[in-house]
Amino acid sequence: MRRFGWLLVTLTLAGCKSPQATSPAGCFAQFNDAMGRSDYAAAAELIDFDAIAAAANPDWDSFPAGQRTQITARMRDDTEAGLRSMGYPAGGMTAGAPAVDGQDATVVATGGGKTLTLTLRQGQQGWRIVGGVPGMTTSSGMSGG
Repeated sequence: MRRFGWLLVTLTLAGCKSPQATSPAGCFAQFNDAMGRSDYAAAAELIDFDAIAAAANPDWDSFPAGQRTQITARMRDDTEAGLRSMGYPAGGMTAGAPAVDGQDATVVATGGGKTLTLTLRQGQQGWRIVGGVPGMTTSSGMSGG
């Protein structure tokens, strides 16, 4: 039974969709890797759509759970479309040293004649992107139930 329990924990952890970045640089590295593979879904997994929606809507917690899920799913879809059309440099991008201020950080990356400035925040799921992704949408202007 003990072996089964460890197997279940291992399979559960392996099946987690959201990657856990332990540093701003690690979060950018995962984003850069996903974009380099044209894996826009994996890149979007590094974005904290719930935090973005909450920042744009002070009454976010009053929205019904189903509505929050629909809003963040639409945000994710729109952002993935934006990532597809971004024209990410074939050789990837190189990040400078992250500017960290407590649980917030900024990472500036360059490559292929482009500059990308990502805003990150540390939360329960590690470091996640909360701003600066081309095509990223907010839920601003939507109203709760």
